[in-house]
Amino acid sequence: MLKKLPWQDICKFLSGAFFVSAGVLFYLYQAHVSVPLLGTSFIAPPELSGGRSIVHTLLFVTCFYLGFLRKWTSKTIPKDYKDTKTNREIVLAFYQQGLIAMQPRLAFERYASPDFIEHKPDMELGTREATIRYLEQLMTDLPGAMWEVVRTVAEEEHVVLHARFTPVKGARPYAIADIFRIDGGLIVEHWDVVAPPSPVQHNPNSRF
Repeated sequence: MLKKLPWQDICKFLSGAFFVSAGVLFYLYQAHVSVPLLGTSFIAPPELSGGRSIVHTLLFVTCFYLGFLRKWTSKTIPKDYKDTKTNREIVLAFYQQGLIAMQPRLAFERYASPDFIEHKPDMELGTREATIRYLEQLMTDLPGAMWEVVRTVAEEEHVVLHARFTPVKGARPYAIADIFRIDGGLIVEHWDVVAPPSPVQHNPNSRF
């Protein structure tokens, strides 16, 4: 609960309050004015006001520093976690548009670097344009193909997708591991590992 309070704004407010109170107390000391403390019968002499003005001045300086000079940083979400989360979102958005929605050219133009490198071994070239054409031809040959993301793993600049690929409706799915590298908010490199359907399923546990 306390971590959610806007502490910087609170310090800004308190610095103003202590600035005013320190000035008033110092004036009372300089003017040799005794004042009663609110709600009591005690009369504060000028010397007490002078001491209190010093305390309030120190509080003013502290709050002014915390409110206006100190650079507050979030300790709840480290920067590397934010980058990892962003990279995961980029890859999932790319996958959604490029494969699931079957718009590979739009997805590559939006999310991939012009210098994108593809490592898929059955492609003649490993460029962005060659990868786009490969996927466009695949989708022409298999218009009913379906891609589904099962799970993701992200670490720093790399994002791994465990995906299910079904070439035609009713066919047994392929298991795919897609590995992406992100740099500057764009996908710059891709590897994949493709496992075709096994003719015999001895293991009762699914690959997905």
